[in-house]
Amino acid sequence: MSSLSKLYSLKTILLMISSAACWGIGTIMSKALLSRLPPLTVLVIQLASSIVFLWAIALISGQLQQVKQTQSKLLWRYGAPGLLEPGASYLLGLMGLTLTTASSSTLISSVEPVFILGLSWMLFKEQIQPLLFGLAAIAVVGVLLTVGVDLRSGDQSAIGDLLVAAGTGCAALYVVLSQVGARNLPAVSLAAIQQSIGLAGVIFVWVSLGQADQSQWATLPWNVWGLAIASGIVQYALAFWLYLQALKTVTASIAAQFLSLTPVFGVAGAYVFLGERLTQLQGVGMAIVVAAVIGIARMQSE
Repeated sequence: MSSLSKLYSLKTILLMISSAACWGIGTIMSKALLSRLPPLTVLVIQLASSIVFLWAIALISGQLQQVKQTQSKLLWRYGAPGLLEPGASYLLGLMGLTLTTASSSTLISSVEPVFILGLSWMLFKEQIQPLLFGLAAIAVVGVLLTVGVDLRSGDQSAIGDLLVAAGTGCAALYVVLSQVGARNLPAVSLAAIQQSIGLAGVIFVWVSLGQADQSQWATLPWNVWGLAIASGIVQYALAFWLYLQALKTVTASIAAQFLSLTPVFGVAGAYVFLGERLTQLQGVGMAIVVAAVIGIARMQSE
């Protein structure tokens, strides 16, 4: 492999790791907001902040000209996956979490990278190497140890589990379907289009469920508003921008495995910023995830 190819591969790997870091840190920021605002309201504010940020970057960088030159039907095709994520995946996940345990929800969500492998094979006939599938399975085990899932928990709801599984499936399908758009539009513009469409769907559900009560917004302190806006930029704008940029040069089946790093950054961030306790078992899980991802990164480099 030439030095230029190695540098290009390293850049892609760094993009995927950075996107996982943004999702993990953004989750911590969102957790702090949920004590002040309902989940759907937090999602609306975060997405709106992310969209404003992304369109501003697209405007400043001159990318809007390329968007204008793209046929409307193609823009809708590239942007439609936004209804899956952050649209349906987050909505279904939130509804499912109210009906089932956090452990069960985490267990189901952790297999998203494996879902993506299956969808890549079914929809695009992508050849999945046995080594990649094995490393993905190892990463899932590491994720479960990292988040501290109690597999003995018996308090589960079948409907809640199905909703979480459906949300996880939507997220996986989003990644696979976004490959085409990522290679035809600038990542910033694509993320802005997808999230604008996704926000429209979220607002429809938000209003339909009667949660669009804005009376409390005026009483929110400025630091809560600042955290909501910042978390939206980190968890949605930066995370999706970096991830879609990586999808320009790597397949979804490879890129998805780096999502396993998200809970690692989340747990580590909670330990550093929130003072949450980190157990030895979680440390082992984090090491397993990192080792599996290093193996996947080496596959990508080769």
